[in-house]
Amino acid sequence: MTGVVVDPVDGVLRIQLDRPARKNALDVAAIATIVDALESASTDDALRAIRIGSTGDDFCAGADWVATNSSGGGTRPRTGSIQRRTPLQAHRLIQLLVEVQLPVVCAVRGWAAGLGCQLALAADFTVAASDATFWAPFARRGFTPDSGSTWVLPRLVGVARRVVAVGRWVGGARTVTVTFAVGAGSGRGAAGAGPAPSAATMPSMVAALRPAVMIRVFWAG
Repeated sequence: MTGVVVDPVDGVLRIQLDRPARKNALDVAAIATIVDALESASTDDALRAIRIGSTGDDFCAGADWVATNSSGGGTRPRTGSIQRRTPLQAHRLIQLLVEVQLPVVCAVRGWAAGLGCQLALAADFTVAASDATFWAPFARRGFTPDSGSTWVLPRLVGVARRVVAVGRWVGGARTVTVTFAVGAGSGRGAAGAGPAPSAATMPSMVAALRPAVMIRVFWAG
C-alpha cells in the first residue's frame, strides 16, 4: 500500500493521492509510485492526458519527513540521507510533470504545501477550490526551497519572491486575482464550490483535442 492509486481510464491516467490520515503527505514509496507512473505514461500511446487528485479534505501536505526519517526497523538513516535522495525523488517527480508530453490537470482542495504545492504548480491546468491553500513553507521551516519551487513558482506568478522568501501562503479564493490565474489562458483558477466538477471533466476535454492542437496549446511557448 503506497497511498497512491494509479488508474488509466478512457485515455486519462488518473493519479489519486490516497493517504487522508496523513493529509496525503508523500513518503518514499508514494513518490516512487508516481514517478514510475509518469515514466510509463510518457511512452504510452493510449494516454492523452493526466489527472492528479486526492482523497480527503487536503490535496497534499508535502513530503512525509516522519516516514522518510524512519526505516521501520528502529534504525534511523545516516546523516545526509534526505539530501542524497531528494534529487532522485521529489526533484525527479516535478521534472517529470514539467517534461511529460501530455497535458496534466491537477485538482486541489484544502492544503497544498511544500511538495504538494509544487505538484499543483507544475501541472498544465490547476483547478483550485475556494478553500485551497498553497504554501511554500521552506523559509519558515529553515529549509532551502526544494522540489523545483525556485524555478516553477517564479515562472508563474509575480508574487513568487515574497511567497518563497517569507513563506507566505496563498488561498484558492485569491488565486484568480493574485497569482495562479494571472494572464489569459494560464490554465489556473479557482472553482467556487470545489474542484470536482471542472477537474473531473477537464482531463477528458483536453484528451479529446487533436495532437496538433495540444502541441500548440501546451508547448508552443
